[in-house]
Amino acid sequence: MLGICGKSENTKIEIDHKDGRKNNQRISDTKTQKLEDFQPLSKAANDAKRQICKLCKETNKRWKARNIQGNPYDFYRGDEDYTEELGCVGCYQYDPVEYRKESAKRIAKEAIDFILQKIYGNS
Repeated sequence: MLGICGKSENTKIEIDHKDGRKNNQRISDTKTQKLEDFQPLSKAANDAKRQICKLCKETNKRWKARNIQGNPYDFYRGDEDYTEELGCVGCYQYDPVEYRKESAKRIAKEAIDFILQKIYGNS
């Protein structure tokens, strides 16, 4: 897979729509889209995301982030059921950076709650 000078087609960076369904008219219009509507992904990650989003569109079941070893939660917002209200927001594939930030906050809160429970009990 590696080419000359250690370069690989799969490591090239592509610009990806965060919303894998690409059904938002605002985002489809170059006059109204925002930088935050997109994310940089390697070609390999973008190809994988495309297939994951295709399956979600067919089943209305969102991809669980715990499919990647070490991810502590399936979603950072919502659950596996795709809804028009939430859309792709909350899915790891939509925004891996936001997933990590929200997971860190959630882990910190759970740790604090655990420690307080140990120290003070049910008071």
